Amino acid sequence: MEPNHLKSNEIIFELLCRGLQPQDNQMLRRAQLRQQLRKERNGPSVSFIQPYDDYEKNVSQIEESLTDLWDLLNSENVTSLVCTRVNTRLLHLENRINLLKPSGKEQISKKNDFNTQLLTLQGLLIEHSESQIENDLKTQPSESEIIDQILRNLNPYFSERVSLHDVDTLDRLKELCRKVQDVKSRIDKYHPPPQKRSVLLEPDLAYVGLRNSSDIVASVNNSDLNVKKCFNCGYPSHMHRQCPKPASIFCFGCGLLAPPGVSTTHNNNNIPFDGKINNFTENYQTLVKSMLMPELSTRPPQVFDFTKAKYYTQGIIMGHLLHKKFKIQNIETY
Repeated sequence: MEPNHLKSNEIIFELLCRGLQPQDNQMLRRAQLRQQLRKERNGPSVSFIQPYDDYEKNVSQIEESLTDLWDLLNSENVTSLVCTRVNTRLLHLENRINLLKPSGKEQISKKNDFNTQLLTLQGLLIEHSESQIENDLKTQPSESEIIDQILRNLNPYFSERVSLHDVDTLDRLKELCRKVQDVKSRIDKYHPPPQKRSVLLEPDLAYVGLRNSSDIVASVNNSDLNVKKCFNCGYPSHMHRQCPKPASIFCFGCGLLAPPGVSTTHNNNNIPFDGKINNFTENYQTLVKSMLMPELSTRPPQVFDFTKAKYYTQGIIMGHLLHKKFKIQNIETY
């Protein structure tokens, strides 16, 4: 409800029915009603009261407002501004008629007549509003422009199939879209037949297809199992026993190559090594014990290569050449 669209007696009634004392000036009364409407919009609902004790005076003002609205809606030039003003005054009349308290049959009949006129005016207002929306366009678009606009905003599935035909009229466009929609509906409802029946009348006589083994054979033939690769040097085309390079020492736990400096050769002054990890670790353990604790050793101390022992110790720290029975304490002394 916009207070600027109400007359003076209508604004006074709206203020009095809300329990407010109207101001002397019309501009102040509009501001007063506008502030109250804002509070009602954001706050709780308000209970209205009938401000006039004189029933006949109230009825006469209602009849005057209804006559004025009839003249506005029956005029030739009904603009959008007129429709907005009429809508505001109809809201006022609806509230005012509901607050009437008739006492006799004649007054009840009068109130019913007011409600009938109010509904008729609301229907006329809706008709004028719809016609006003249609008249907002200065020039009506042609049928070809409407078709182009529809095709531009059409669903991609429909647009792809309708574009294969020439569309000149809206009826032709509706017909094509309806056919495409029917075909799409049939496609969505289609379910292919089952490949294999779950229940057979004669299971023993049912045909069971053989498994296609061509893919398995192809995968085996294309595998890398037939490629020869030497694990000593890492190069293909020969095996370990045919490798021309010196034999390397690998960790029996992780399979990685031993640190540099550990070789398979030995002499009388170095740690005896016969090519086996277990014998090498046992001999190395005995030599370390004889160096650290000579009094507990069963054999005299021997001279061995400290460089080779250092490399072997680094291999143990890195996790290579590690044996569960061979443990060295204070390994950092080396």
